[in-house]
Amino acid sequence: MLDVAMIERGLEKTGKSKGGLAAAMGVRPGAVSEILGGERLVKASEIIPIMEYLELNLAPIMGRVGAGAVIEPDYEQVPPEGLGDIALPDGSFSATLSPDGRWLAYVANTTGSAELWVRRYPTLDGAVRISANGAAEPTWAKDGRELFYLEADKLMRIHVAPDTRARFSYSLPVMVVEKSFMRAPQPPSFDVAADGRLLMLGRVPAGPPAPIQVIVNWRARASSGTSP
Repeated sequence: MLDVAMIERGLEKTGKSKGGLAAAMGVRPGAVSEILGGERLVKASEIIPIMEYLELNLAPIMGRVGAGAVIEPDYEQVPPEGLGDIALPDGSFSATLSPDGRWLAYVANTTGSAELWVRRYPTLDGAVRISANGAAEPTWAKDGRELFYLEADKLMRIHVAPDTRARFSYSLPVMVVEKSFMRAPQPPSFDVAADGRLLMLGRVPAGPPAPIQVIVNWRARASSGTSP
């Protein structure tokens, strides 16, 4: 996905100006600042001019989807660093990137139990252990200021410090709610809305068992017209 972080990195890496980018996009100069400030979205027709002007990598999409269907645009977006694998410790899973693209949260059992860790991305240095009593399904808030995870049936949360350039700084984990809810086969099983509200699927309590009625000689009763 072409996001603000990619555009900012492209401008910084190439040394090009926002005015030049606006000209390449065919928009007024202030539109680029609005995009970077989150006031305006990038249009589909603007993706290719942005990526070409900022010299971002383009990888051709292979093939078509469906009978007569065409993927638009004709190029898939690739991060400026290019394609490649990142190496996390053995036994790591549930990796999720912060909204600003600077921090990678993941779960690893390097200590003997599944715990939540955060590393700087893409260098993957500065590993910080977050949880102490187990963790699963890390999920960032939309603004990146909070990080949620599950500890058994407890939904935990940490607040991310405003300035985390040198090291990932955060407040101690606190429990948001303790409740058994439905877990999805493919994590995460919950999400966080932009206003901070949580989306979780609660379990429906089982009702009383339905009674079973046995009718004896129902054929004879049916033919005689008598009720059971």
